[in-house]
Amino acid sequence: METKTVVAPEIEQVLVSPPRSIPKAEHLEPFVAAARDVLEQELGSEVESGKLALANGTCTTHEVTAIIGITGQLTGMAMYGMSEETALAIVGQLMGSPCDELDDLALSPMLTSCSEIFAVSTVSIGHQWKCRPGSESCCLGLPKRSSTATSSGCMV
Repeated sequence: METKTVVAPEIEQVLVSPPRSIPKAEHLEPFVAAARDVLEQELGSEVESGKLALANGTCTTHEVTAIIGITGQLTGMAMYGMSEETALAIVGQLMGSPCDELDDLALSPMLTSCSEIFAVSTVSIGHQWKCRPGSESCCLGLPKRSSTATSSGCMV
């Protein structure tokens, strides 16, 4: 006797859909520009973004990575990576006093900035794509695995 597995049509559609494509510059640039603008405003100094690069795999490549989920017509994660030294300097500036440790209290202003970056970026892309913020998190240490529907993404 042969057993046949029955799958709901919605699940079958996801399973037969082609993998998501590599992110396009038109989707990414608003997030990069928003990160630069928000950090310049919050830190009171000029900020230069690093080179945009395609990151293969599912592990973070920086000591500290702030992540915000994206849902809607654009889906995925916006990941802002930096060294621990940079993260401590940013948090210290945001809190108004030096920061020696990235504990939950210190990470809170960083995640708030991440949310603000997302809000600013959606103003730029809102006329083309509707999207909403998902969950926020921060990964500390190397490497941390971040599982997504695709195995590549862009890191600034």
